[in-house]
Amino acid sequence: MAEFERRLLPRFVARPLASTTVRDAMIIDWAHVAPTIVAAFLASLVEFVEALTAVGAVRGWRSALGGASVALLLLALLVAVLGPAEHRGGRGL
Repeated sequence: MAEFERRLLPRFVARPLASTTVRDAMIIDWAHVAPTIVAAFLASLVEFVEALTAVGAVRGWRSALGGASVALLLLALLVAVLGPAEHRGGRGL
């Protein structure tokens, strides 16, 4: 890699050693990733509760809970169908 290319790359970009494989260089450190995942999940949960409360207050709780139930069932179905494909690296479809 030329010197000017090294200066253009940010310092946080991981550069694998010559002896490591691409798979070894892509290992995720869960101590760094978990807080981001938890924060995104909690933010989504707050938005879900806000939307459910708003729809429940305006349209009624029966339709709000029914819509939320259908959405959760659809999400579970998508995860069940597409989850194995994701586990295989996207080559399952």
